[in-house]
Amino acid sequence: MSLIFGVLALVFSAFSLFCKNKVKMLLCQIPANIFYCLSFVFAGAFAPFVGVAVATVRTTVFFVFDLRRFRPNIWFLILFEVLTIAAVIIVFKSTLDLLPLLGLLMFTYGMWQNSEDVLRVCAIVSSVLFVIFNLIFGLYVGVLQEGIMIAAGIVSVIKYGKNSQYTTIGLDKL
Repeated sequence: MSLIFGVLALVFSAFSLFCKNKVKMLLCQIPANIFYCLSFVFAGAFAPFVGVAVATVRTTVFFVFDLRRFRPNIWFLILFEVLTIAAVIIVFKSTLDLLPLLGLLMFTYGMWQNSEDVLRVCAIVSSVLFVIFNLIFGLYVGVLQEGIMIAAGIVSVIKYGKNSQYTTIGLDKL
């Protein structure tokens, strides 16, 4: 079951990176997060499950803000960062649980920003942290999923970053 939910999460997550606007990106992330939660539960990885459960609420709140064309103030960022930390601490087992926590915090920061490009870069960094976590715990399907997310993220940064800050550092030439 973990594999099935993981594949569904991957489809929604990868698709979100190719959406041109943030509202659509967040709309795709909501079901992705739900499927990631289910995947982690069936894999017995409860720290990432709790963190992604909080991330689902966060994504929904940020989606509503963006849908109404409001930018959440910094207190929403702080609130969701603290909630994510608190949720992961409750089920904290080892220092390795810090990897998905840092990934979730990075992604939260990306969602809070107004820039789709920043969100895409934060998604890549988050995926790298989840790859390391999944490798250590032998969750090879998760490694594959996050590897695909990294590749999709890089392609989307190059594709949509043509008129962004990434052209100044040459990423659009890759």
